[in-house]
Amino acid sequence: VACCRGVVEGPFAVINSDDFYGRGAYEAIYRFLTENKAPHHYAMLGYQLRNTVTEFGSVARGICHVENGFLRDITERTKIFKCGQDAAYTEDDETFAPLAGDSLVSMNFWGFTPWALDEMETYFHTFLRSEAGKELKSECLLPTMVGDMLREGSMHVDAYTTEEAWFGMTYHEDRATTAAML
Repeated sequence: VACCRGVVEGPFAVINSDDFYGRGAYEAIYRFLTENKAPHHYAMLGYQLRNTVTEFGSVARGICHVENGFLRDITERTKIFKCGQDAAYTEDDETFAPLAGDSLVSMNFWGFTPWALDEMETYFHTFLRSEAGKELKSECLLPTMVGDMLREGSMHVDAYTTEEAWFGMTYHEDRATTAAML
């Protein structure tokens, strides 16, 4: 996303290319992007966890903590598995912690202003110089950046919620369901 610095001049949305977020989600972020006048004020569209998992393996989601309509913290969990109407995550492939199906999660649907691009570039360069940035398979994840900046107090994020059901192509087996939903 930081590569857009110097090219994007107005408010913009960030989404994953392999996900479909639902019409209502796009309408909500559009309203935010056209009505927001504060350069350091952003938005995140959150989903109920149960509406964002696949039957075919694990997913990565940012577990959100919201207070009075604002995102207060986000913790990226990279191995979340569906368990009925709920889910569970693991960090060691052996121990699983439960997650309620109605937990609010980030699907990487963000509304930003151009000011965020400068912050993203700075964050990315710091990441590259860190121990994590030296690992071959490490990723500089957008939800992790947002969480770090929230803890520093340098970012203000409205948390919008939607009842929309996510669908996407995380696994080859998702193809039939995704095609039917489209």
